[in-house]
Parts: sequence; C-alpha cells; structure tokens
Amino acid sequence: MGISTPVSNEVALGIKIGQQEADSEVFMEELVRVTGVVEQIRTRPEQYFSFNGVISDARLLAWLVYEVGVLVHACDVKKVGAFWVVHSTEDWFQLRPKEQDADYFNVGRGLPEAGVNMMGCGPVLRAFANVLGTAVDGHITWAVGADTVMLEGLLFAGREMKGRCVFFSCETLVL
Repeated sequence: MGISTPVSNEVALGIKIGQQEADSEVFMEELVRVTGVVEQIRTRPEQYFSFNGVISDARLLAWLVYEVGVLVHACDVKKVGAFWVVHSTEDWFQLRPKEQDADYFNVGRGLPEAGVNMMGCGPVLRAFANVLGTAVDGHITWAVGADTVMLEGLLFAGREMKGRCVFFSCETLVL
C-alpha cells in the first residue's frame, strides 16, 4: 500500500495527523504534548461528558478501563473502600517512557492506539476525581487529594499488586 499526499497537519486533541494511507487508515506522524488541558477540561466539561451532563465515577472508570485495555489488553478492576482501582501487571505508563507519573494526569496526550481524536483519560481523571493517584508494585508514586491516613486501607489492599495501578474516587457531578 502506498502513502498518499498529506491530509492535514492540524493538531486535534494532541494528535498531529500526518499522512493518509490508501486504505483510509490514518497514520499518526507524532504525538504533541498539550499543557494546561486539565483547566480546559474543568471549564468545558460538556465537551467530554455531553451525553446527559452527568460526570460519575462509572464514566471515569469506563474511560480508564478502555484506555488500559487498548494499550496493554488486560486489567483488573477493584473497589477498595471509596476508591476504584484499575490494575495491570503491564505498566502502560512505560509506553511514554520520558514522562513522569504526574505527566500522565497533567499533560494532554493523544491516544492514537484507540483511534483518531482520542485522548488519554489522565487529564480527565485529574479534572474530576476527588482523590487520584498511581502506584507501582504496591508503592504509591503520585497522589493528590488525600493524605496518608486516607490511603492507608488502599496501601494495605495494594501491597500484593505487581505492576501499575491507578486509583481514584469521584462524587457524581451534574453539569
């Protein structure tokens, strides 16, 4: 299959569209980092949750599970107290090896593995979760919105988890 002329070089949700192959699949030329995206999501939530104006833990969980499934094809989901925990023995953060754990939640990135105009869920989780964090091999590497006492039960439950997990809690919000 040959590659036709470039379709566009516009940036859409952090993805720079490169060239279009003859069979209409889009080739991702390069990923573009988009900073300040968390505040943009908070000020325009209807762009991310337009179905009925409700932002819930179930919708955030669905987005996260979809992303992990696309990237590493397997994950476990647990409810530990007030927290949802999504865990995989494969570390999907390592697919972007130059980034810190906080970047996953604070920097907008395209998710070309899931299709055109798809973005990673990290900044959306950061915008709406009350408590949010990640751990590797049972050790918390980054967290916001909670203190050590609040995370104590989660630490106990997660100490046997090998690999990456993201945990969060969210109150339902109506736009």
